Amino acid sequence: MTDALLCKNMKKTTIQTLYEALRDDKYKIEVRDEIAKPARKALDLMMKLSVES
Repeated sequence: MTDALLCKNMKKTTIQTLYEALRDDKYKIEVRDEIAKPARKALDLMMKLSVES
């Protein structure tokens, strides 16, 4: 993969910063309904399939 395809900020994310963000409810992410609804459907199906297997 070339450097042009990598996000330079992703390298700043560590397990510790992820843990702190989740623990402290640090960031709010908002997703428009027209994106969220199909994504929710796909995620629900993935979760259902993971429980069944």
